[in-house]
Amino acid sequence: MFFIVAFLVYPILQSIYISFHFWDLKKPKLIGQFVGLKNYIDGICSDYFFRTLKISFQFTILTVIFGFLGAMGVALLLNENFKGRNILRTLILIPWAIPAVSNAVIWEFMFDLKYGVFSGILWHLGLIKDYIPFLQDPNWAMFSIVFASVWKGMPFEAMVLLASLQTVPKDLIEASKVDGAGPWKTFTNVTLPWIRTSILVVLMLSTMWSLQSFALIYNLTQGGPAGATEILPFYIWIQGFRWLNMGAAVASSYVLTAISLIITIGYIKVIYRRK
Repeated sequence: MFFIVAFLVYPILQSIYISFHFWDLKKPKLIGQFVGLKNYIDGICSDYFFRTLKISFQFTILTVIFGFLGAMGVALLLNENFKGRNILRTLILIPWAIPAVSNAVIWEFMFDLKYGVFSGILWHLGLIKDYIPFLQDPNWAMFSIVFASVWKGMPFEAMVLLASLQTVPKDLIEASKVDGAGPWKTFTNVTLPWIRTSILVVLMLSTMWSLQSFALIYNLTQGGPAGATEILPFYIWIQGFRWLNMGAAVASSYVLTAISLIITIGYIKVIYRRK
């Protein structure tokens, strides 16, 4: 209880207190003055906030969709019996085990304009005439961070889905085949309904992680180019550690928390609704 209070309860209460008070470190004499909802209103009403929120949703939606599709494909593959399956199951977890900062550095080199692997492969295949500035072009930057995020998060999602796929009764699969159902019918009418809860849990976790993503953006693009990848968590960091306005940063953090909570409640209602 002591550690829970010291490292969880107290910081939360302190941050709530800061969000309702003036806490701009550039003006130390005014710190601590009660301002009510001003920090929340100023943050929500700014165009900057809505722009970063829009980019956050774009990043989250793309990451969740492509991450889930990739994870489901990998899970279905690893659910089949073939030689070396156990080794492949172990190797597939390597991206998940790599620290977030290391992941960002790896992809920074992969997308590099001069010697990046991606541009090199496309150039050697004759698909492009010049190397593509993945991290310098606003049109390519979002693709780059989504790809890097999916690569890191997909193995965990695949393992969860694989564990769920292995609980599907073989009798149901065999019965569907006897009734004349093909692979697609069996998958959509037997397998998917059986693993529905696991799918929703994976989507919920992926959504939360994507909305709260920071390390990848900070180390890969710094929100650039021209703010094309400046998602809400990075904007909160700018408020607190560049502009030194901790009150506004904390208030924006709680707005992001509320958005995440609403989305989570939506997922939970879908998971536990009566059939």
